[in-house]
Amino acid sequence: KLGLDDQSFTLKGGHLGLMDAKIKYDQTPHVFSITGKTPYVHLGDGQVQLADLSQTSLQTSTNNATAIFSDLPAVPLQLRRDTLSADIRIMPREGLVLNLSGMKEDRNGNRPLGVSFGGNLVEVPEPISYTTNKAGVSAAVNTGMFNAMFGYDMVVFSNSVDRLLVDNPWRASDSAVSAAGASSPEKVQLALPPDNLSHTVSLAGGVNLPVMQSRLNASLSYTMLSQNDTFLAPTSNKAILNAAAGLGVNLNPPRPSLDGKINTLALNTSLSMRPVNDLAVTGKVRYYKMTNDTAELLMTAYVPTDSSFSTSTPRGNFNPARMRKSLPIGYSKLSFGADAGYQLLSSLGLGLGYEWERMSRKHREVADSFENTLKAYVNYTPSKWVDLRPSYQHAHRYNSHYDGEEVAHETFPIGEGINVIGNMDDLRKVDEAARVRDVLALKSGIYPMDSLTLGLEYSYRSDRYIDTQYGTQNETNQSFGFDANYDLSDRASLYGRFSREMNELTMKSRYRQGGSVTRLPYDTESADWIGVNRDITDTYGFGSNAVLVKKKLDMDMSFDLSRSRGIVDSINPNTVVGDAAKGGGNAQSQVASALAVNFRETENELHKFSTSLKWFFMENVTVRLRYQYERYMVEDFAFEYIDPWQPAWNTSLFLNSTQSDYHVHIIGLSLIYKF
Repeated sequence: KLGLDDQSFTLKGGHLGLMDAKIKYDQTPHVFSITGKTPYVHLGDGQVQLADLSQTSLQTSTNNATAIFSDLPAVPLQLRRDTLSADIRIMPREGLVLNLSGMKEDRNGNRPLGVSFGGNLVEVPEPISYTTNKAGVSAAVNTGMFNAMFGYDMVVFSNSVDRLLVDNPWRASDSAVSAAGASSPEKVQLALPPDNLSHTVSLAGGVNLPVMQSRLNASLSYTMLSQNDTFLAPTSNKAILNAAAGLGVNLNPPRPSLDGKINTLALNTSLSMRPVNDLAVTGKVRYYKMTNDTAELLMTAYVPTDSSFSTSTPRGNFNPARMRKSLPIGYSKLSFGADAGYQLLSSLGLGLGYEWERMSRKHREVADSFENTLKAYVNYTPSKWVDLRPSYQHAHRYNSHYDGEEVAHETFPIGEGINVIGNMDDLRKVDEAARVRDVLALKSGIYPMDSLTLGLEYSYRSDRYIDTQYGTQNETNQSFGFDANYDLSDRASLYGRFSREMNELTMKSRYRQGGSVTRLPYDTESADWIGVNRDITDTYGFGSNAVLVKKKLDMDMSFDLSRSRGIVDSINPNTVVGDAAKGGGNAQSQVASALAVNFRETENELHKFSTSLKWFFMENVTVRLRYQYERYMVEDFAFEYIDPWQPAWNTSLFLNSTQSDYHVHIIGLSLIYKF
């Protein structure tokens, strides 16, 4: 693939039994869209600019947008990864292996990004310029009865564009600050991923014990992550900066940088043994902890989206009182369990298992949750040409306390504001909610003749969120598949497969509007809605392998087809009623916004055909010729054409970054030389 946009090069060498080395270069493009259009120009250093004349004209009237945005230049929305890696493995003596590795990856290009100016949305091409460097060393020893491994890795990430500064199409200058602290900004700034560093130390080992054919394995990994980029200026809005200075308000954060520090610890141990020949027992203990040592930040004044000014203490006629604290979220997970398998008969094996898990969270709605899991399986071989492997799993996750407002109370120490709507009291987040899970699976192998192998597989999973009134109510997943492999002779074989996966998720929520100092929020049960998401994916495949000329020429051929459908249906369980005395004060608008609608069905298909010839030209030289055809078709409203500017969204601007159908032919030629 050398010389193309998508290319790679690998060089391997070494001395058998003593050392080997590999150098690889890989260049991979990632295309987000080929239809992007934008009036913005990237001037470098994260400055995304619009012509001043356009801003002035649009500030005067949005009616001028049709002429300004009628013929926009194309913008490439794609990334390219360039990766250079090297690995050296040294075997100084039998049972001892040393490894050295290094990698540098550059990612450059543009990708779509949404930016808010306090209400209106603008999509811009985000400039990407990432560099990741990684170095590692490891040593492993294996004596048969005992093995051990030590490893160290360091990863350094740097981003040469630390922030975006984007022009507001609808403002040529910052507007005056209102008594409520609002100002439409000329520009908005957005922080991008910061430079960061990580160190990882890992240990692993295992030993055979002299009793009951036992084996003890253990592993430990400890990672330290840090970043300390300097914070951006509190706002790019000069009107707000001047207003704050006039009121004697310091907008700067309490320290100049985050000094972020996160440490993770992962510990795994297992002990397997055979008390008697027909009984195998395994016990496991796992522990993971993420410790966030980043100090809290208490912001007594801040400027979200460069468009609103909030302080913890009212100043003069400026009265929005708000304070915000950053929370160092952390968690730990401890689990232990045991599995036992007993060979009751030569054709029948039974297994049971149990696992207990506790998850402890810091600064989340649930402090501690617990889960008990029971497992059972059967391995049954009624005859030499068939085997059956059914299994069942039941799990129950529960907690004793769920406070939907606990995190909000910590984040906003003096409150979120008068009549501001926070989380619903009965809303439950899917990763913390009480849940009952049942999983049923069946696998079977059928061997009617030596040359024919058939496989059948079915699984069913049901998740029921038993205490959830709002949020995900339940989710089910079913899948079944069939595969077959037939050996025509010792030089040719055929294979085929089919599978279907179906997923259904039911969610309940509510449309709500925040209130104000003089108006209660619009928050009524009549505005509830229930949505059901269904996804169905079918996959087909067949192919063949053949030896055309023994020890000289092989041929492979395959065809795969994948088809997916997405369906989203929604209903209102009650008649929606608006209330002009609450929320935004427009009952008709409230009803229109709260009415549930069904989304249009989505569908996509991927067809892939490939064939290759492998010619063993000489004992140490192999030539491979490959052809591949790929066709992709999509019908998805999310990827349909979107005009960069449209009257229905007259203060927003889009990139028109659609994804369309495509087909591609790929021809490859490779030469492999072993020496």
